[in-house]
Amino acid sequence: MDSTSKSVSFILVRPEFLGNIGSVARAMKNFGLSDLRFVDAPKGFKDSESRKMAVGAFDILKKAKVFGTLAESVADLNYVVATSSGKQRNQTFVSPNQVAERLSSTDTDLKCGIVFGGERNGLTTDEIAYCHSVLRIETDPSFSVLNLAQAACITAYALSTNHPPASKSTSPIDSPPTMQELDRLFVEMNEVLRKAGFARERNEMQVLAELQNFFQRALPTRREFDLLSGAVKKIGKGLH
Repeated sequence: MDSTSKSVSFILVRPEFLGNIGSVARAMKNFGLSDLRFVDAPKGFKDSESRKMAVGAFDILKKAKVFGTLAESVADLNYVVATSSGKQRNQTFVSPNQVAERLSSTDTDLKCGIVFGGERNGLTTDEIAYCHSVLRIETDPSFSVLNLAQAACITAYALSTNHPPASKSTSPIDSPPTMQELDRLFVEMNEVLRKAGFARERNEMQVLAELQNFFQRALPTRREFDLLSGAVKKIGKGLH
């Protein structure tokens, strides 16, 4: 087991079945993961059914955090990956191994979140677009949808088997922007676009969503983020 697993969070969005929740906790503990988060968790998600499936991993459930929105649940993370079994247009998919390689190849300590949707409908289009990348586990096309706990187990295994560099820089200067920092940047950018009259000429929310998606897919470094943030502030001050 390696140190990368310590910086990975699993986020379950609208899970419904307690057995799956317990099984996810067990899979996480099997592969050295401990940070479990929920968005809109079901009532009693720590009840007997989830305890039974978690077996020796109830401690993962006990300390799990519950959030009201996806944005709140990933605010402190630098790299967020949605999961999907679909093949929507204009989406570039990554495999669990590619996510693991991304985490091990960088010389900074990325805090990563893997986001799993509920069993019935998965993640919404907006939730997927909010994330940096989209993870897909290749299966037989004739039966492509994996059970939530199975997908979590496969992903956890892939993340546990990568080999990070001997040392990583954890300086705040080197750390990539968090999702919360990105959200603040795009609030400021939206205001600048409004002042410039750009947003009024187009679908404001659609334009901002596309710009945000583009920037996040680029996985900006801290310096790149600071440069753009500084430029947006400077332009905003020059507009009246």
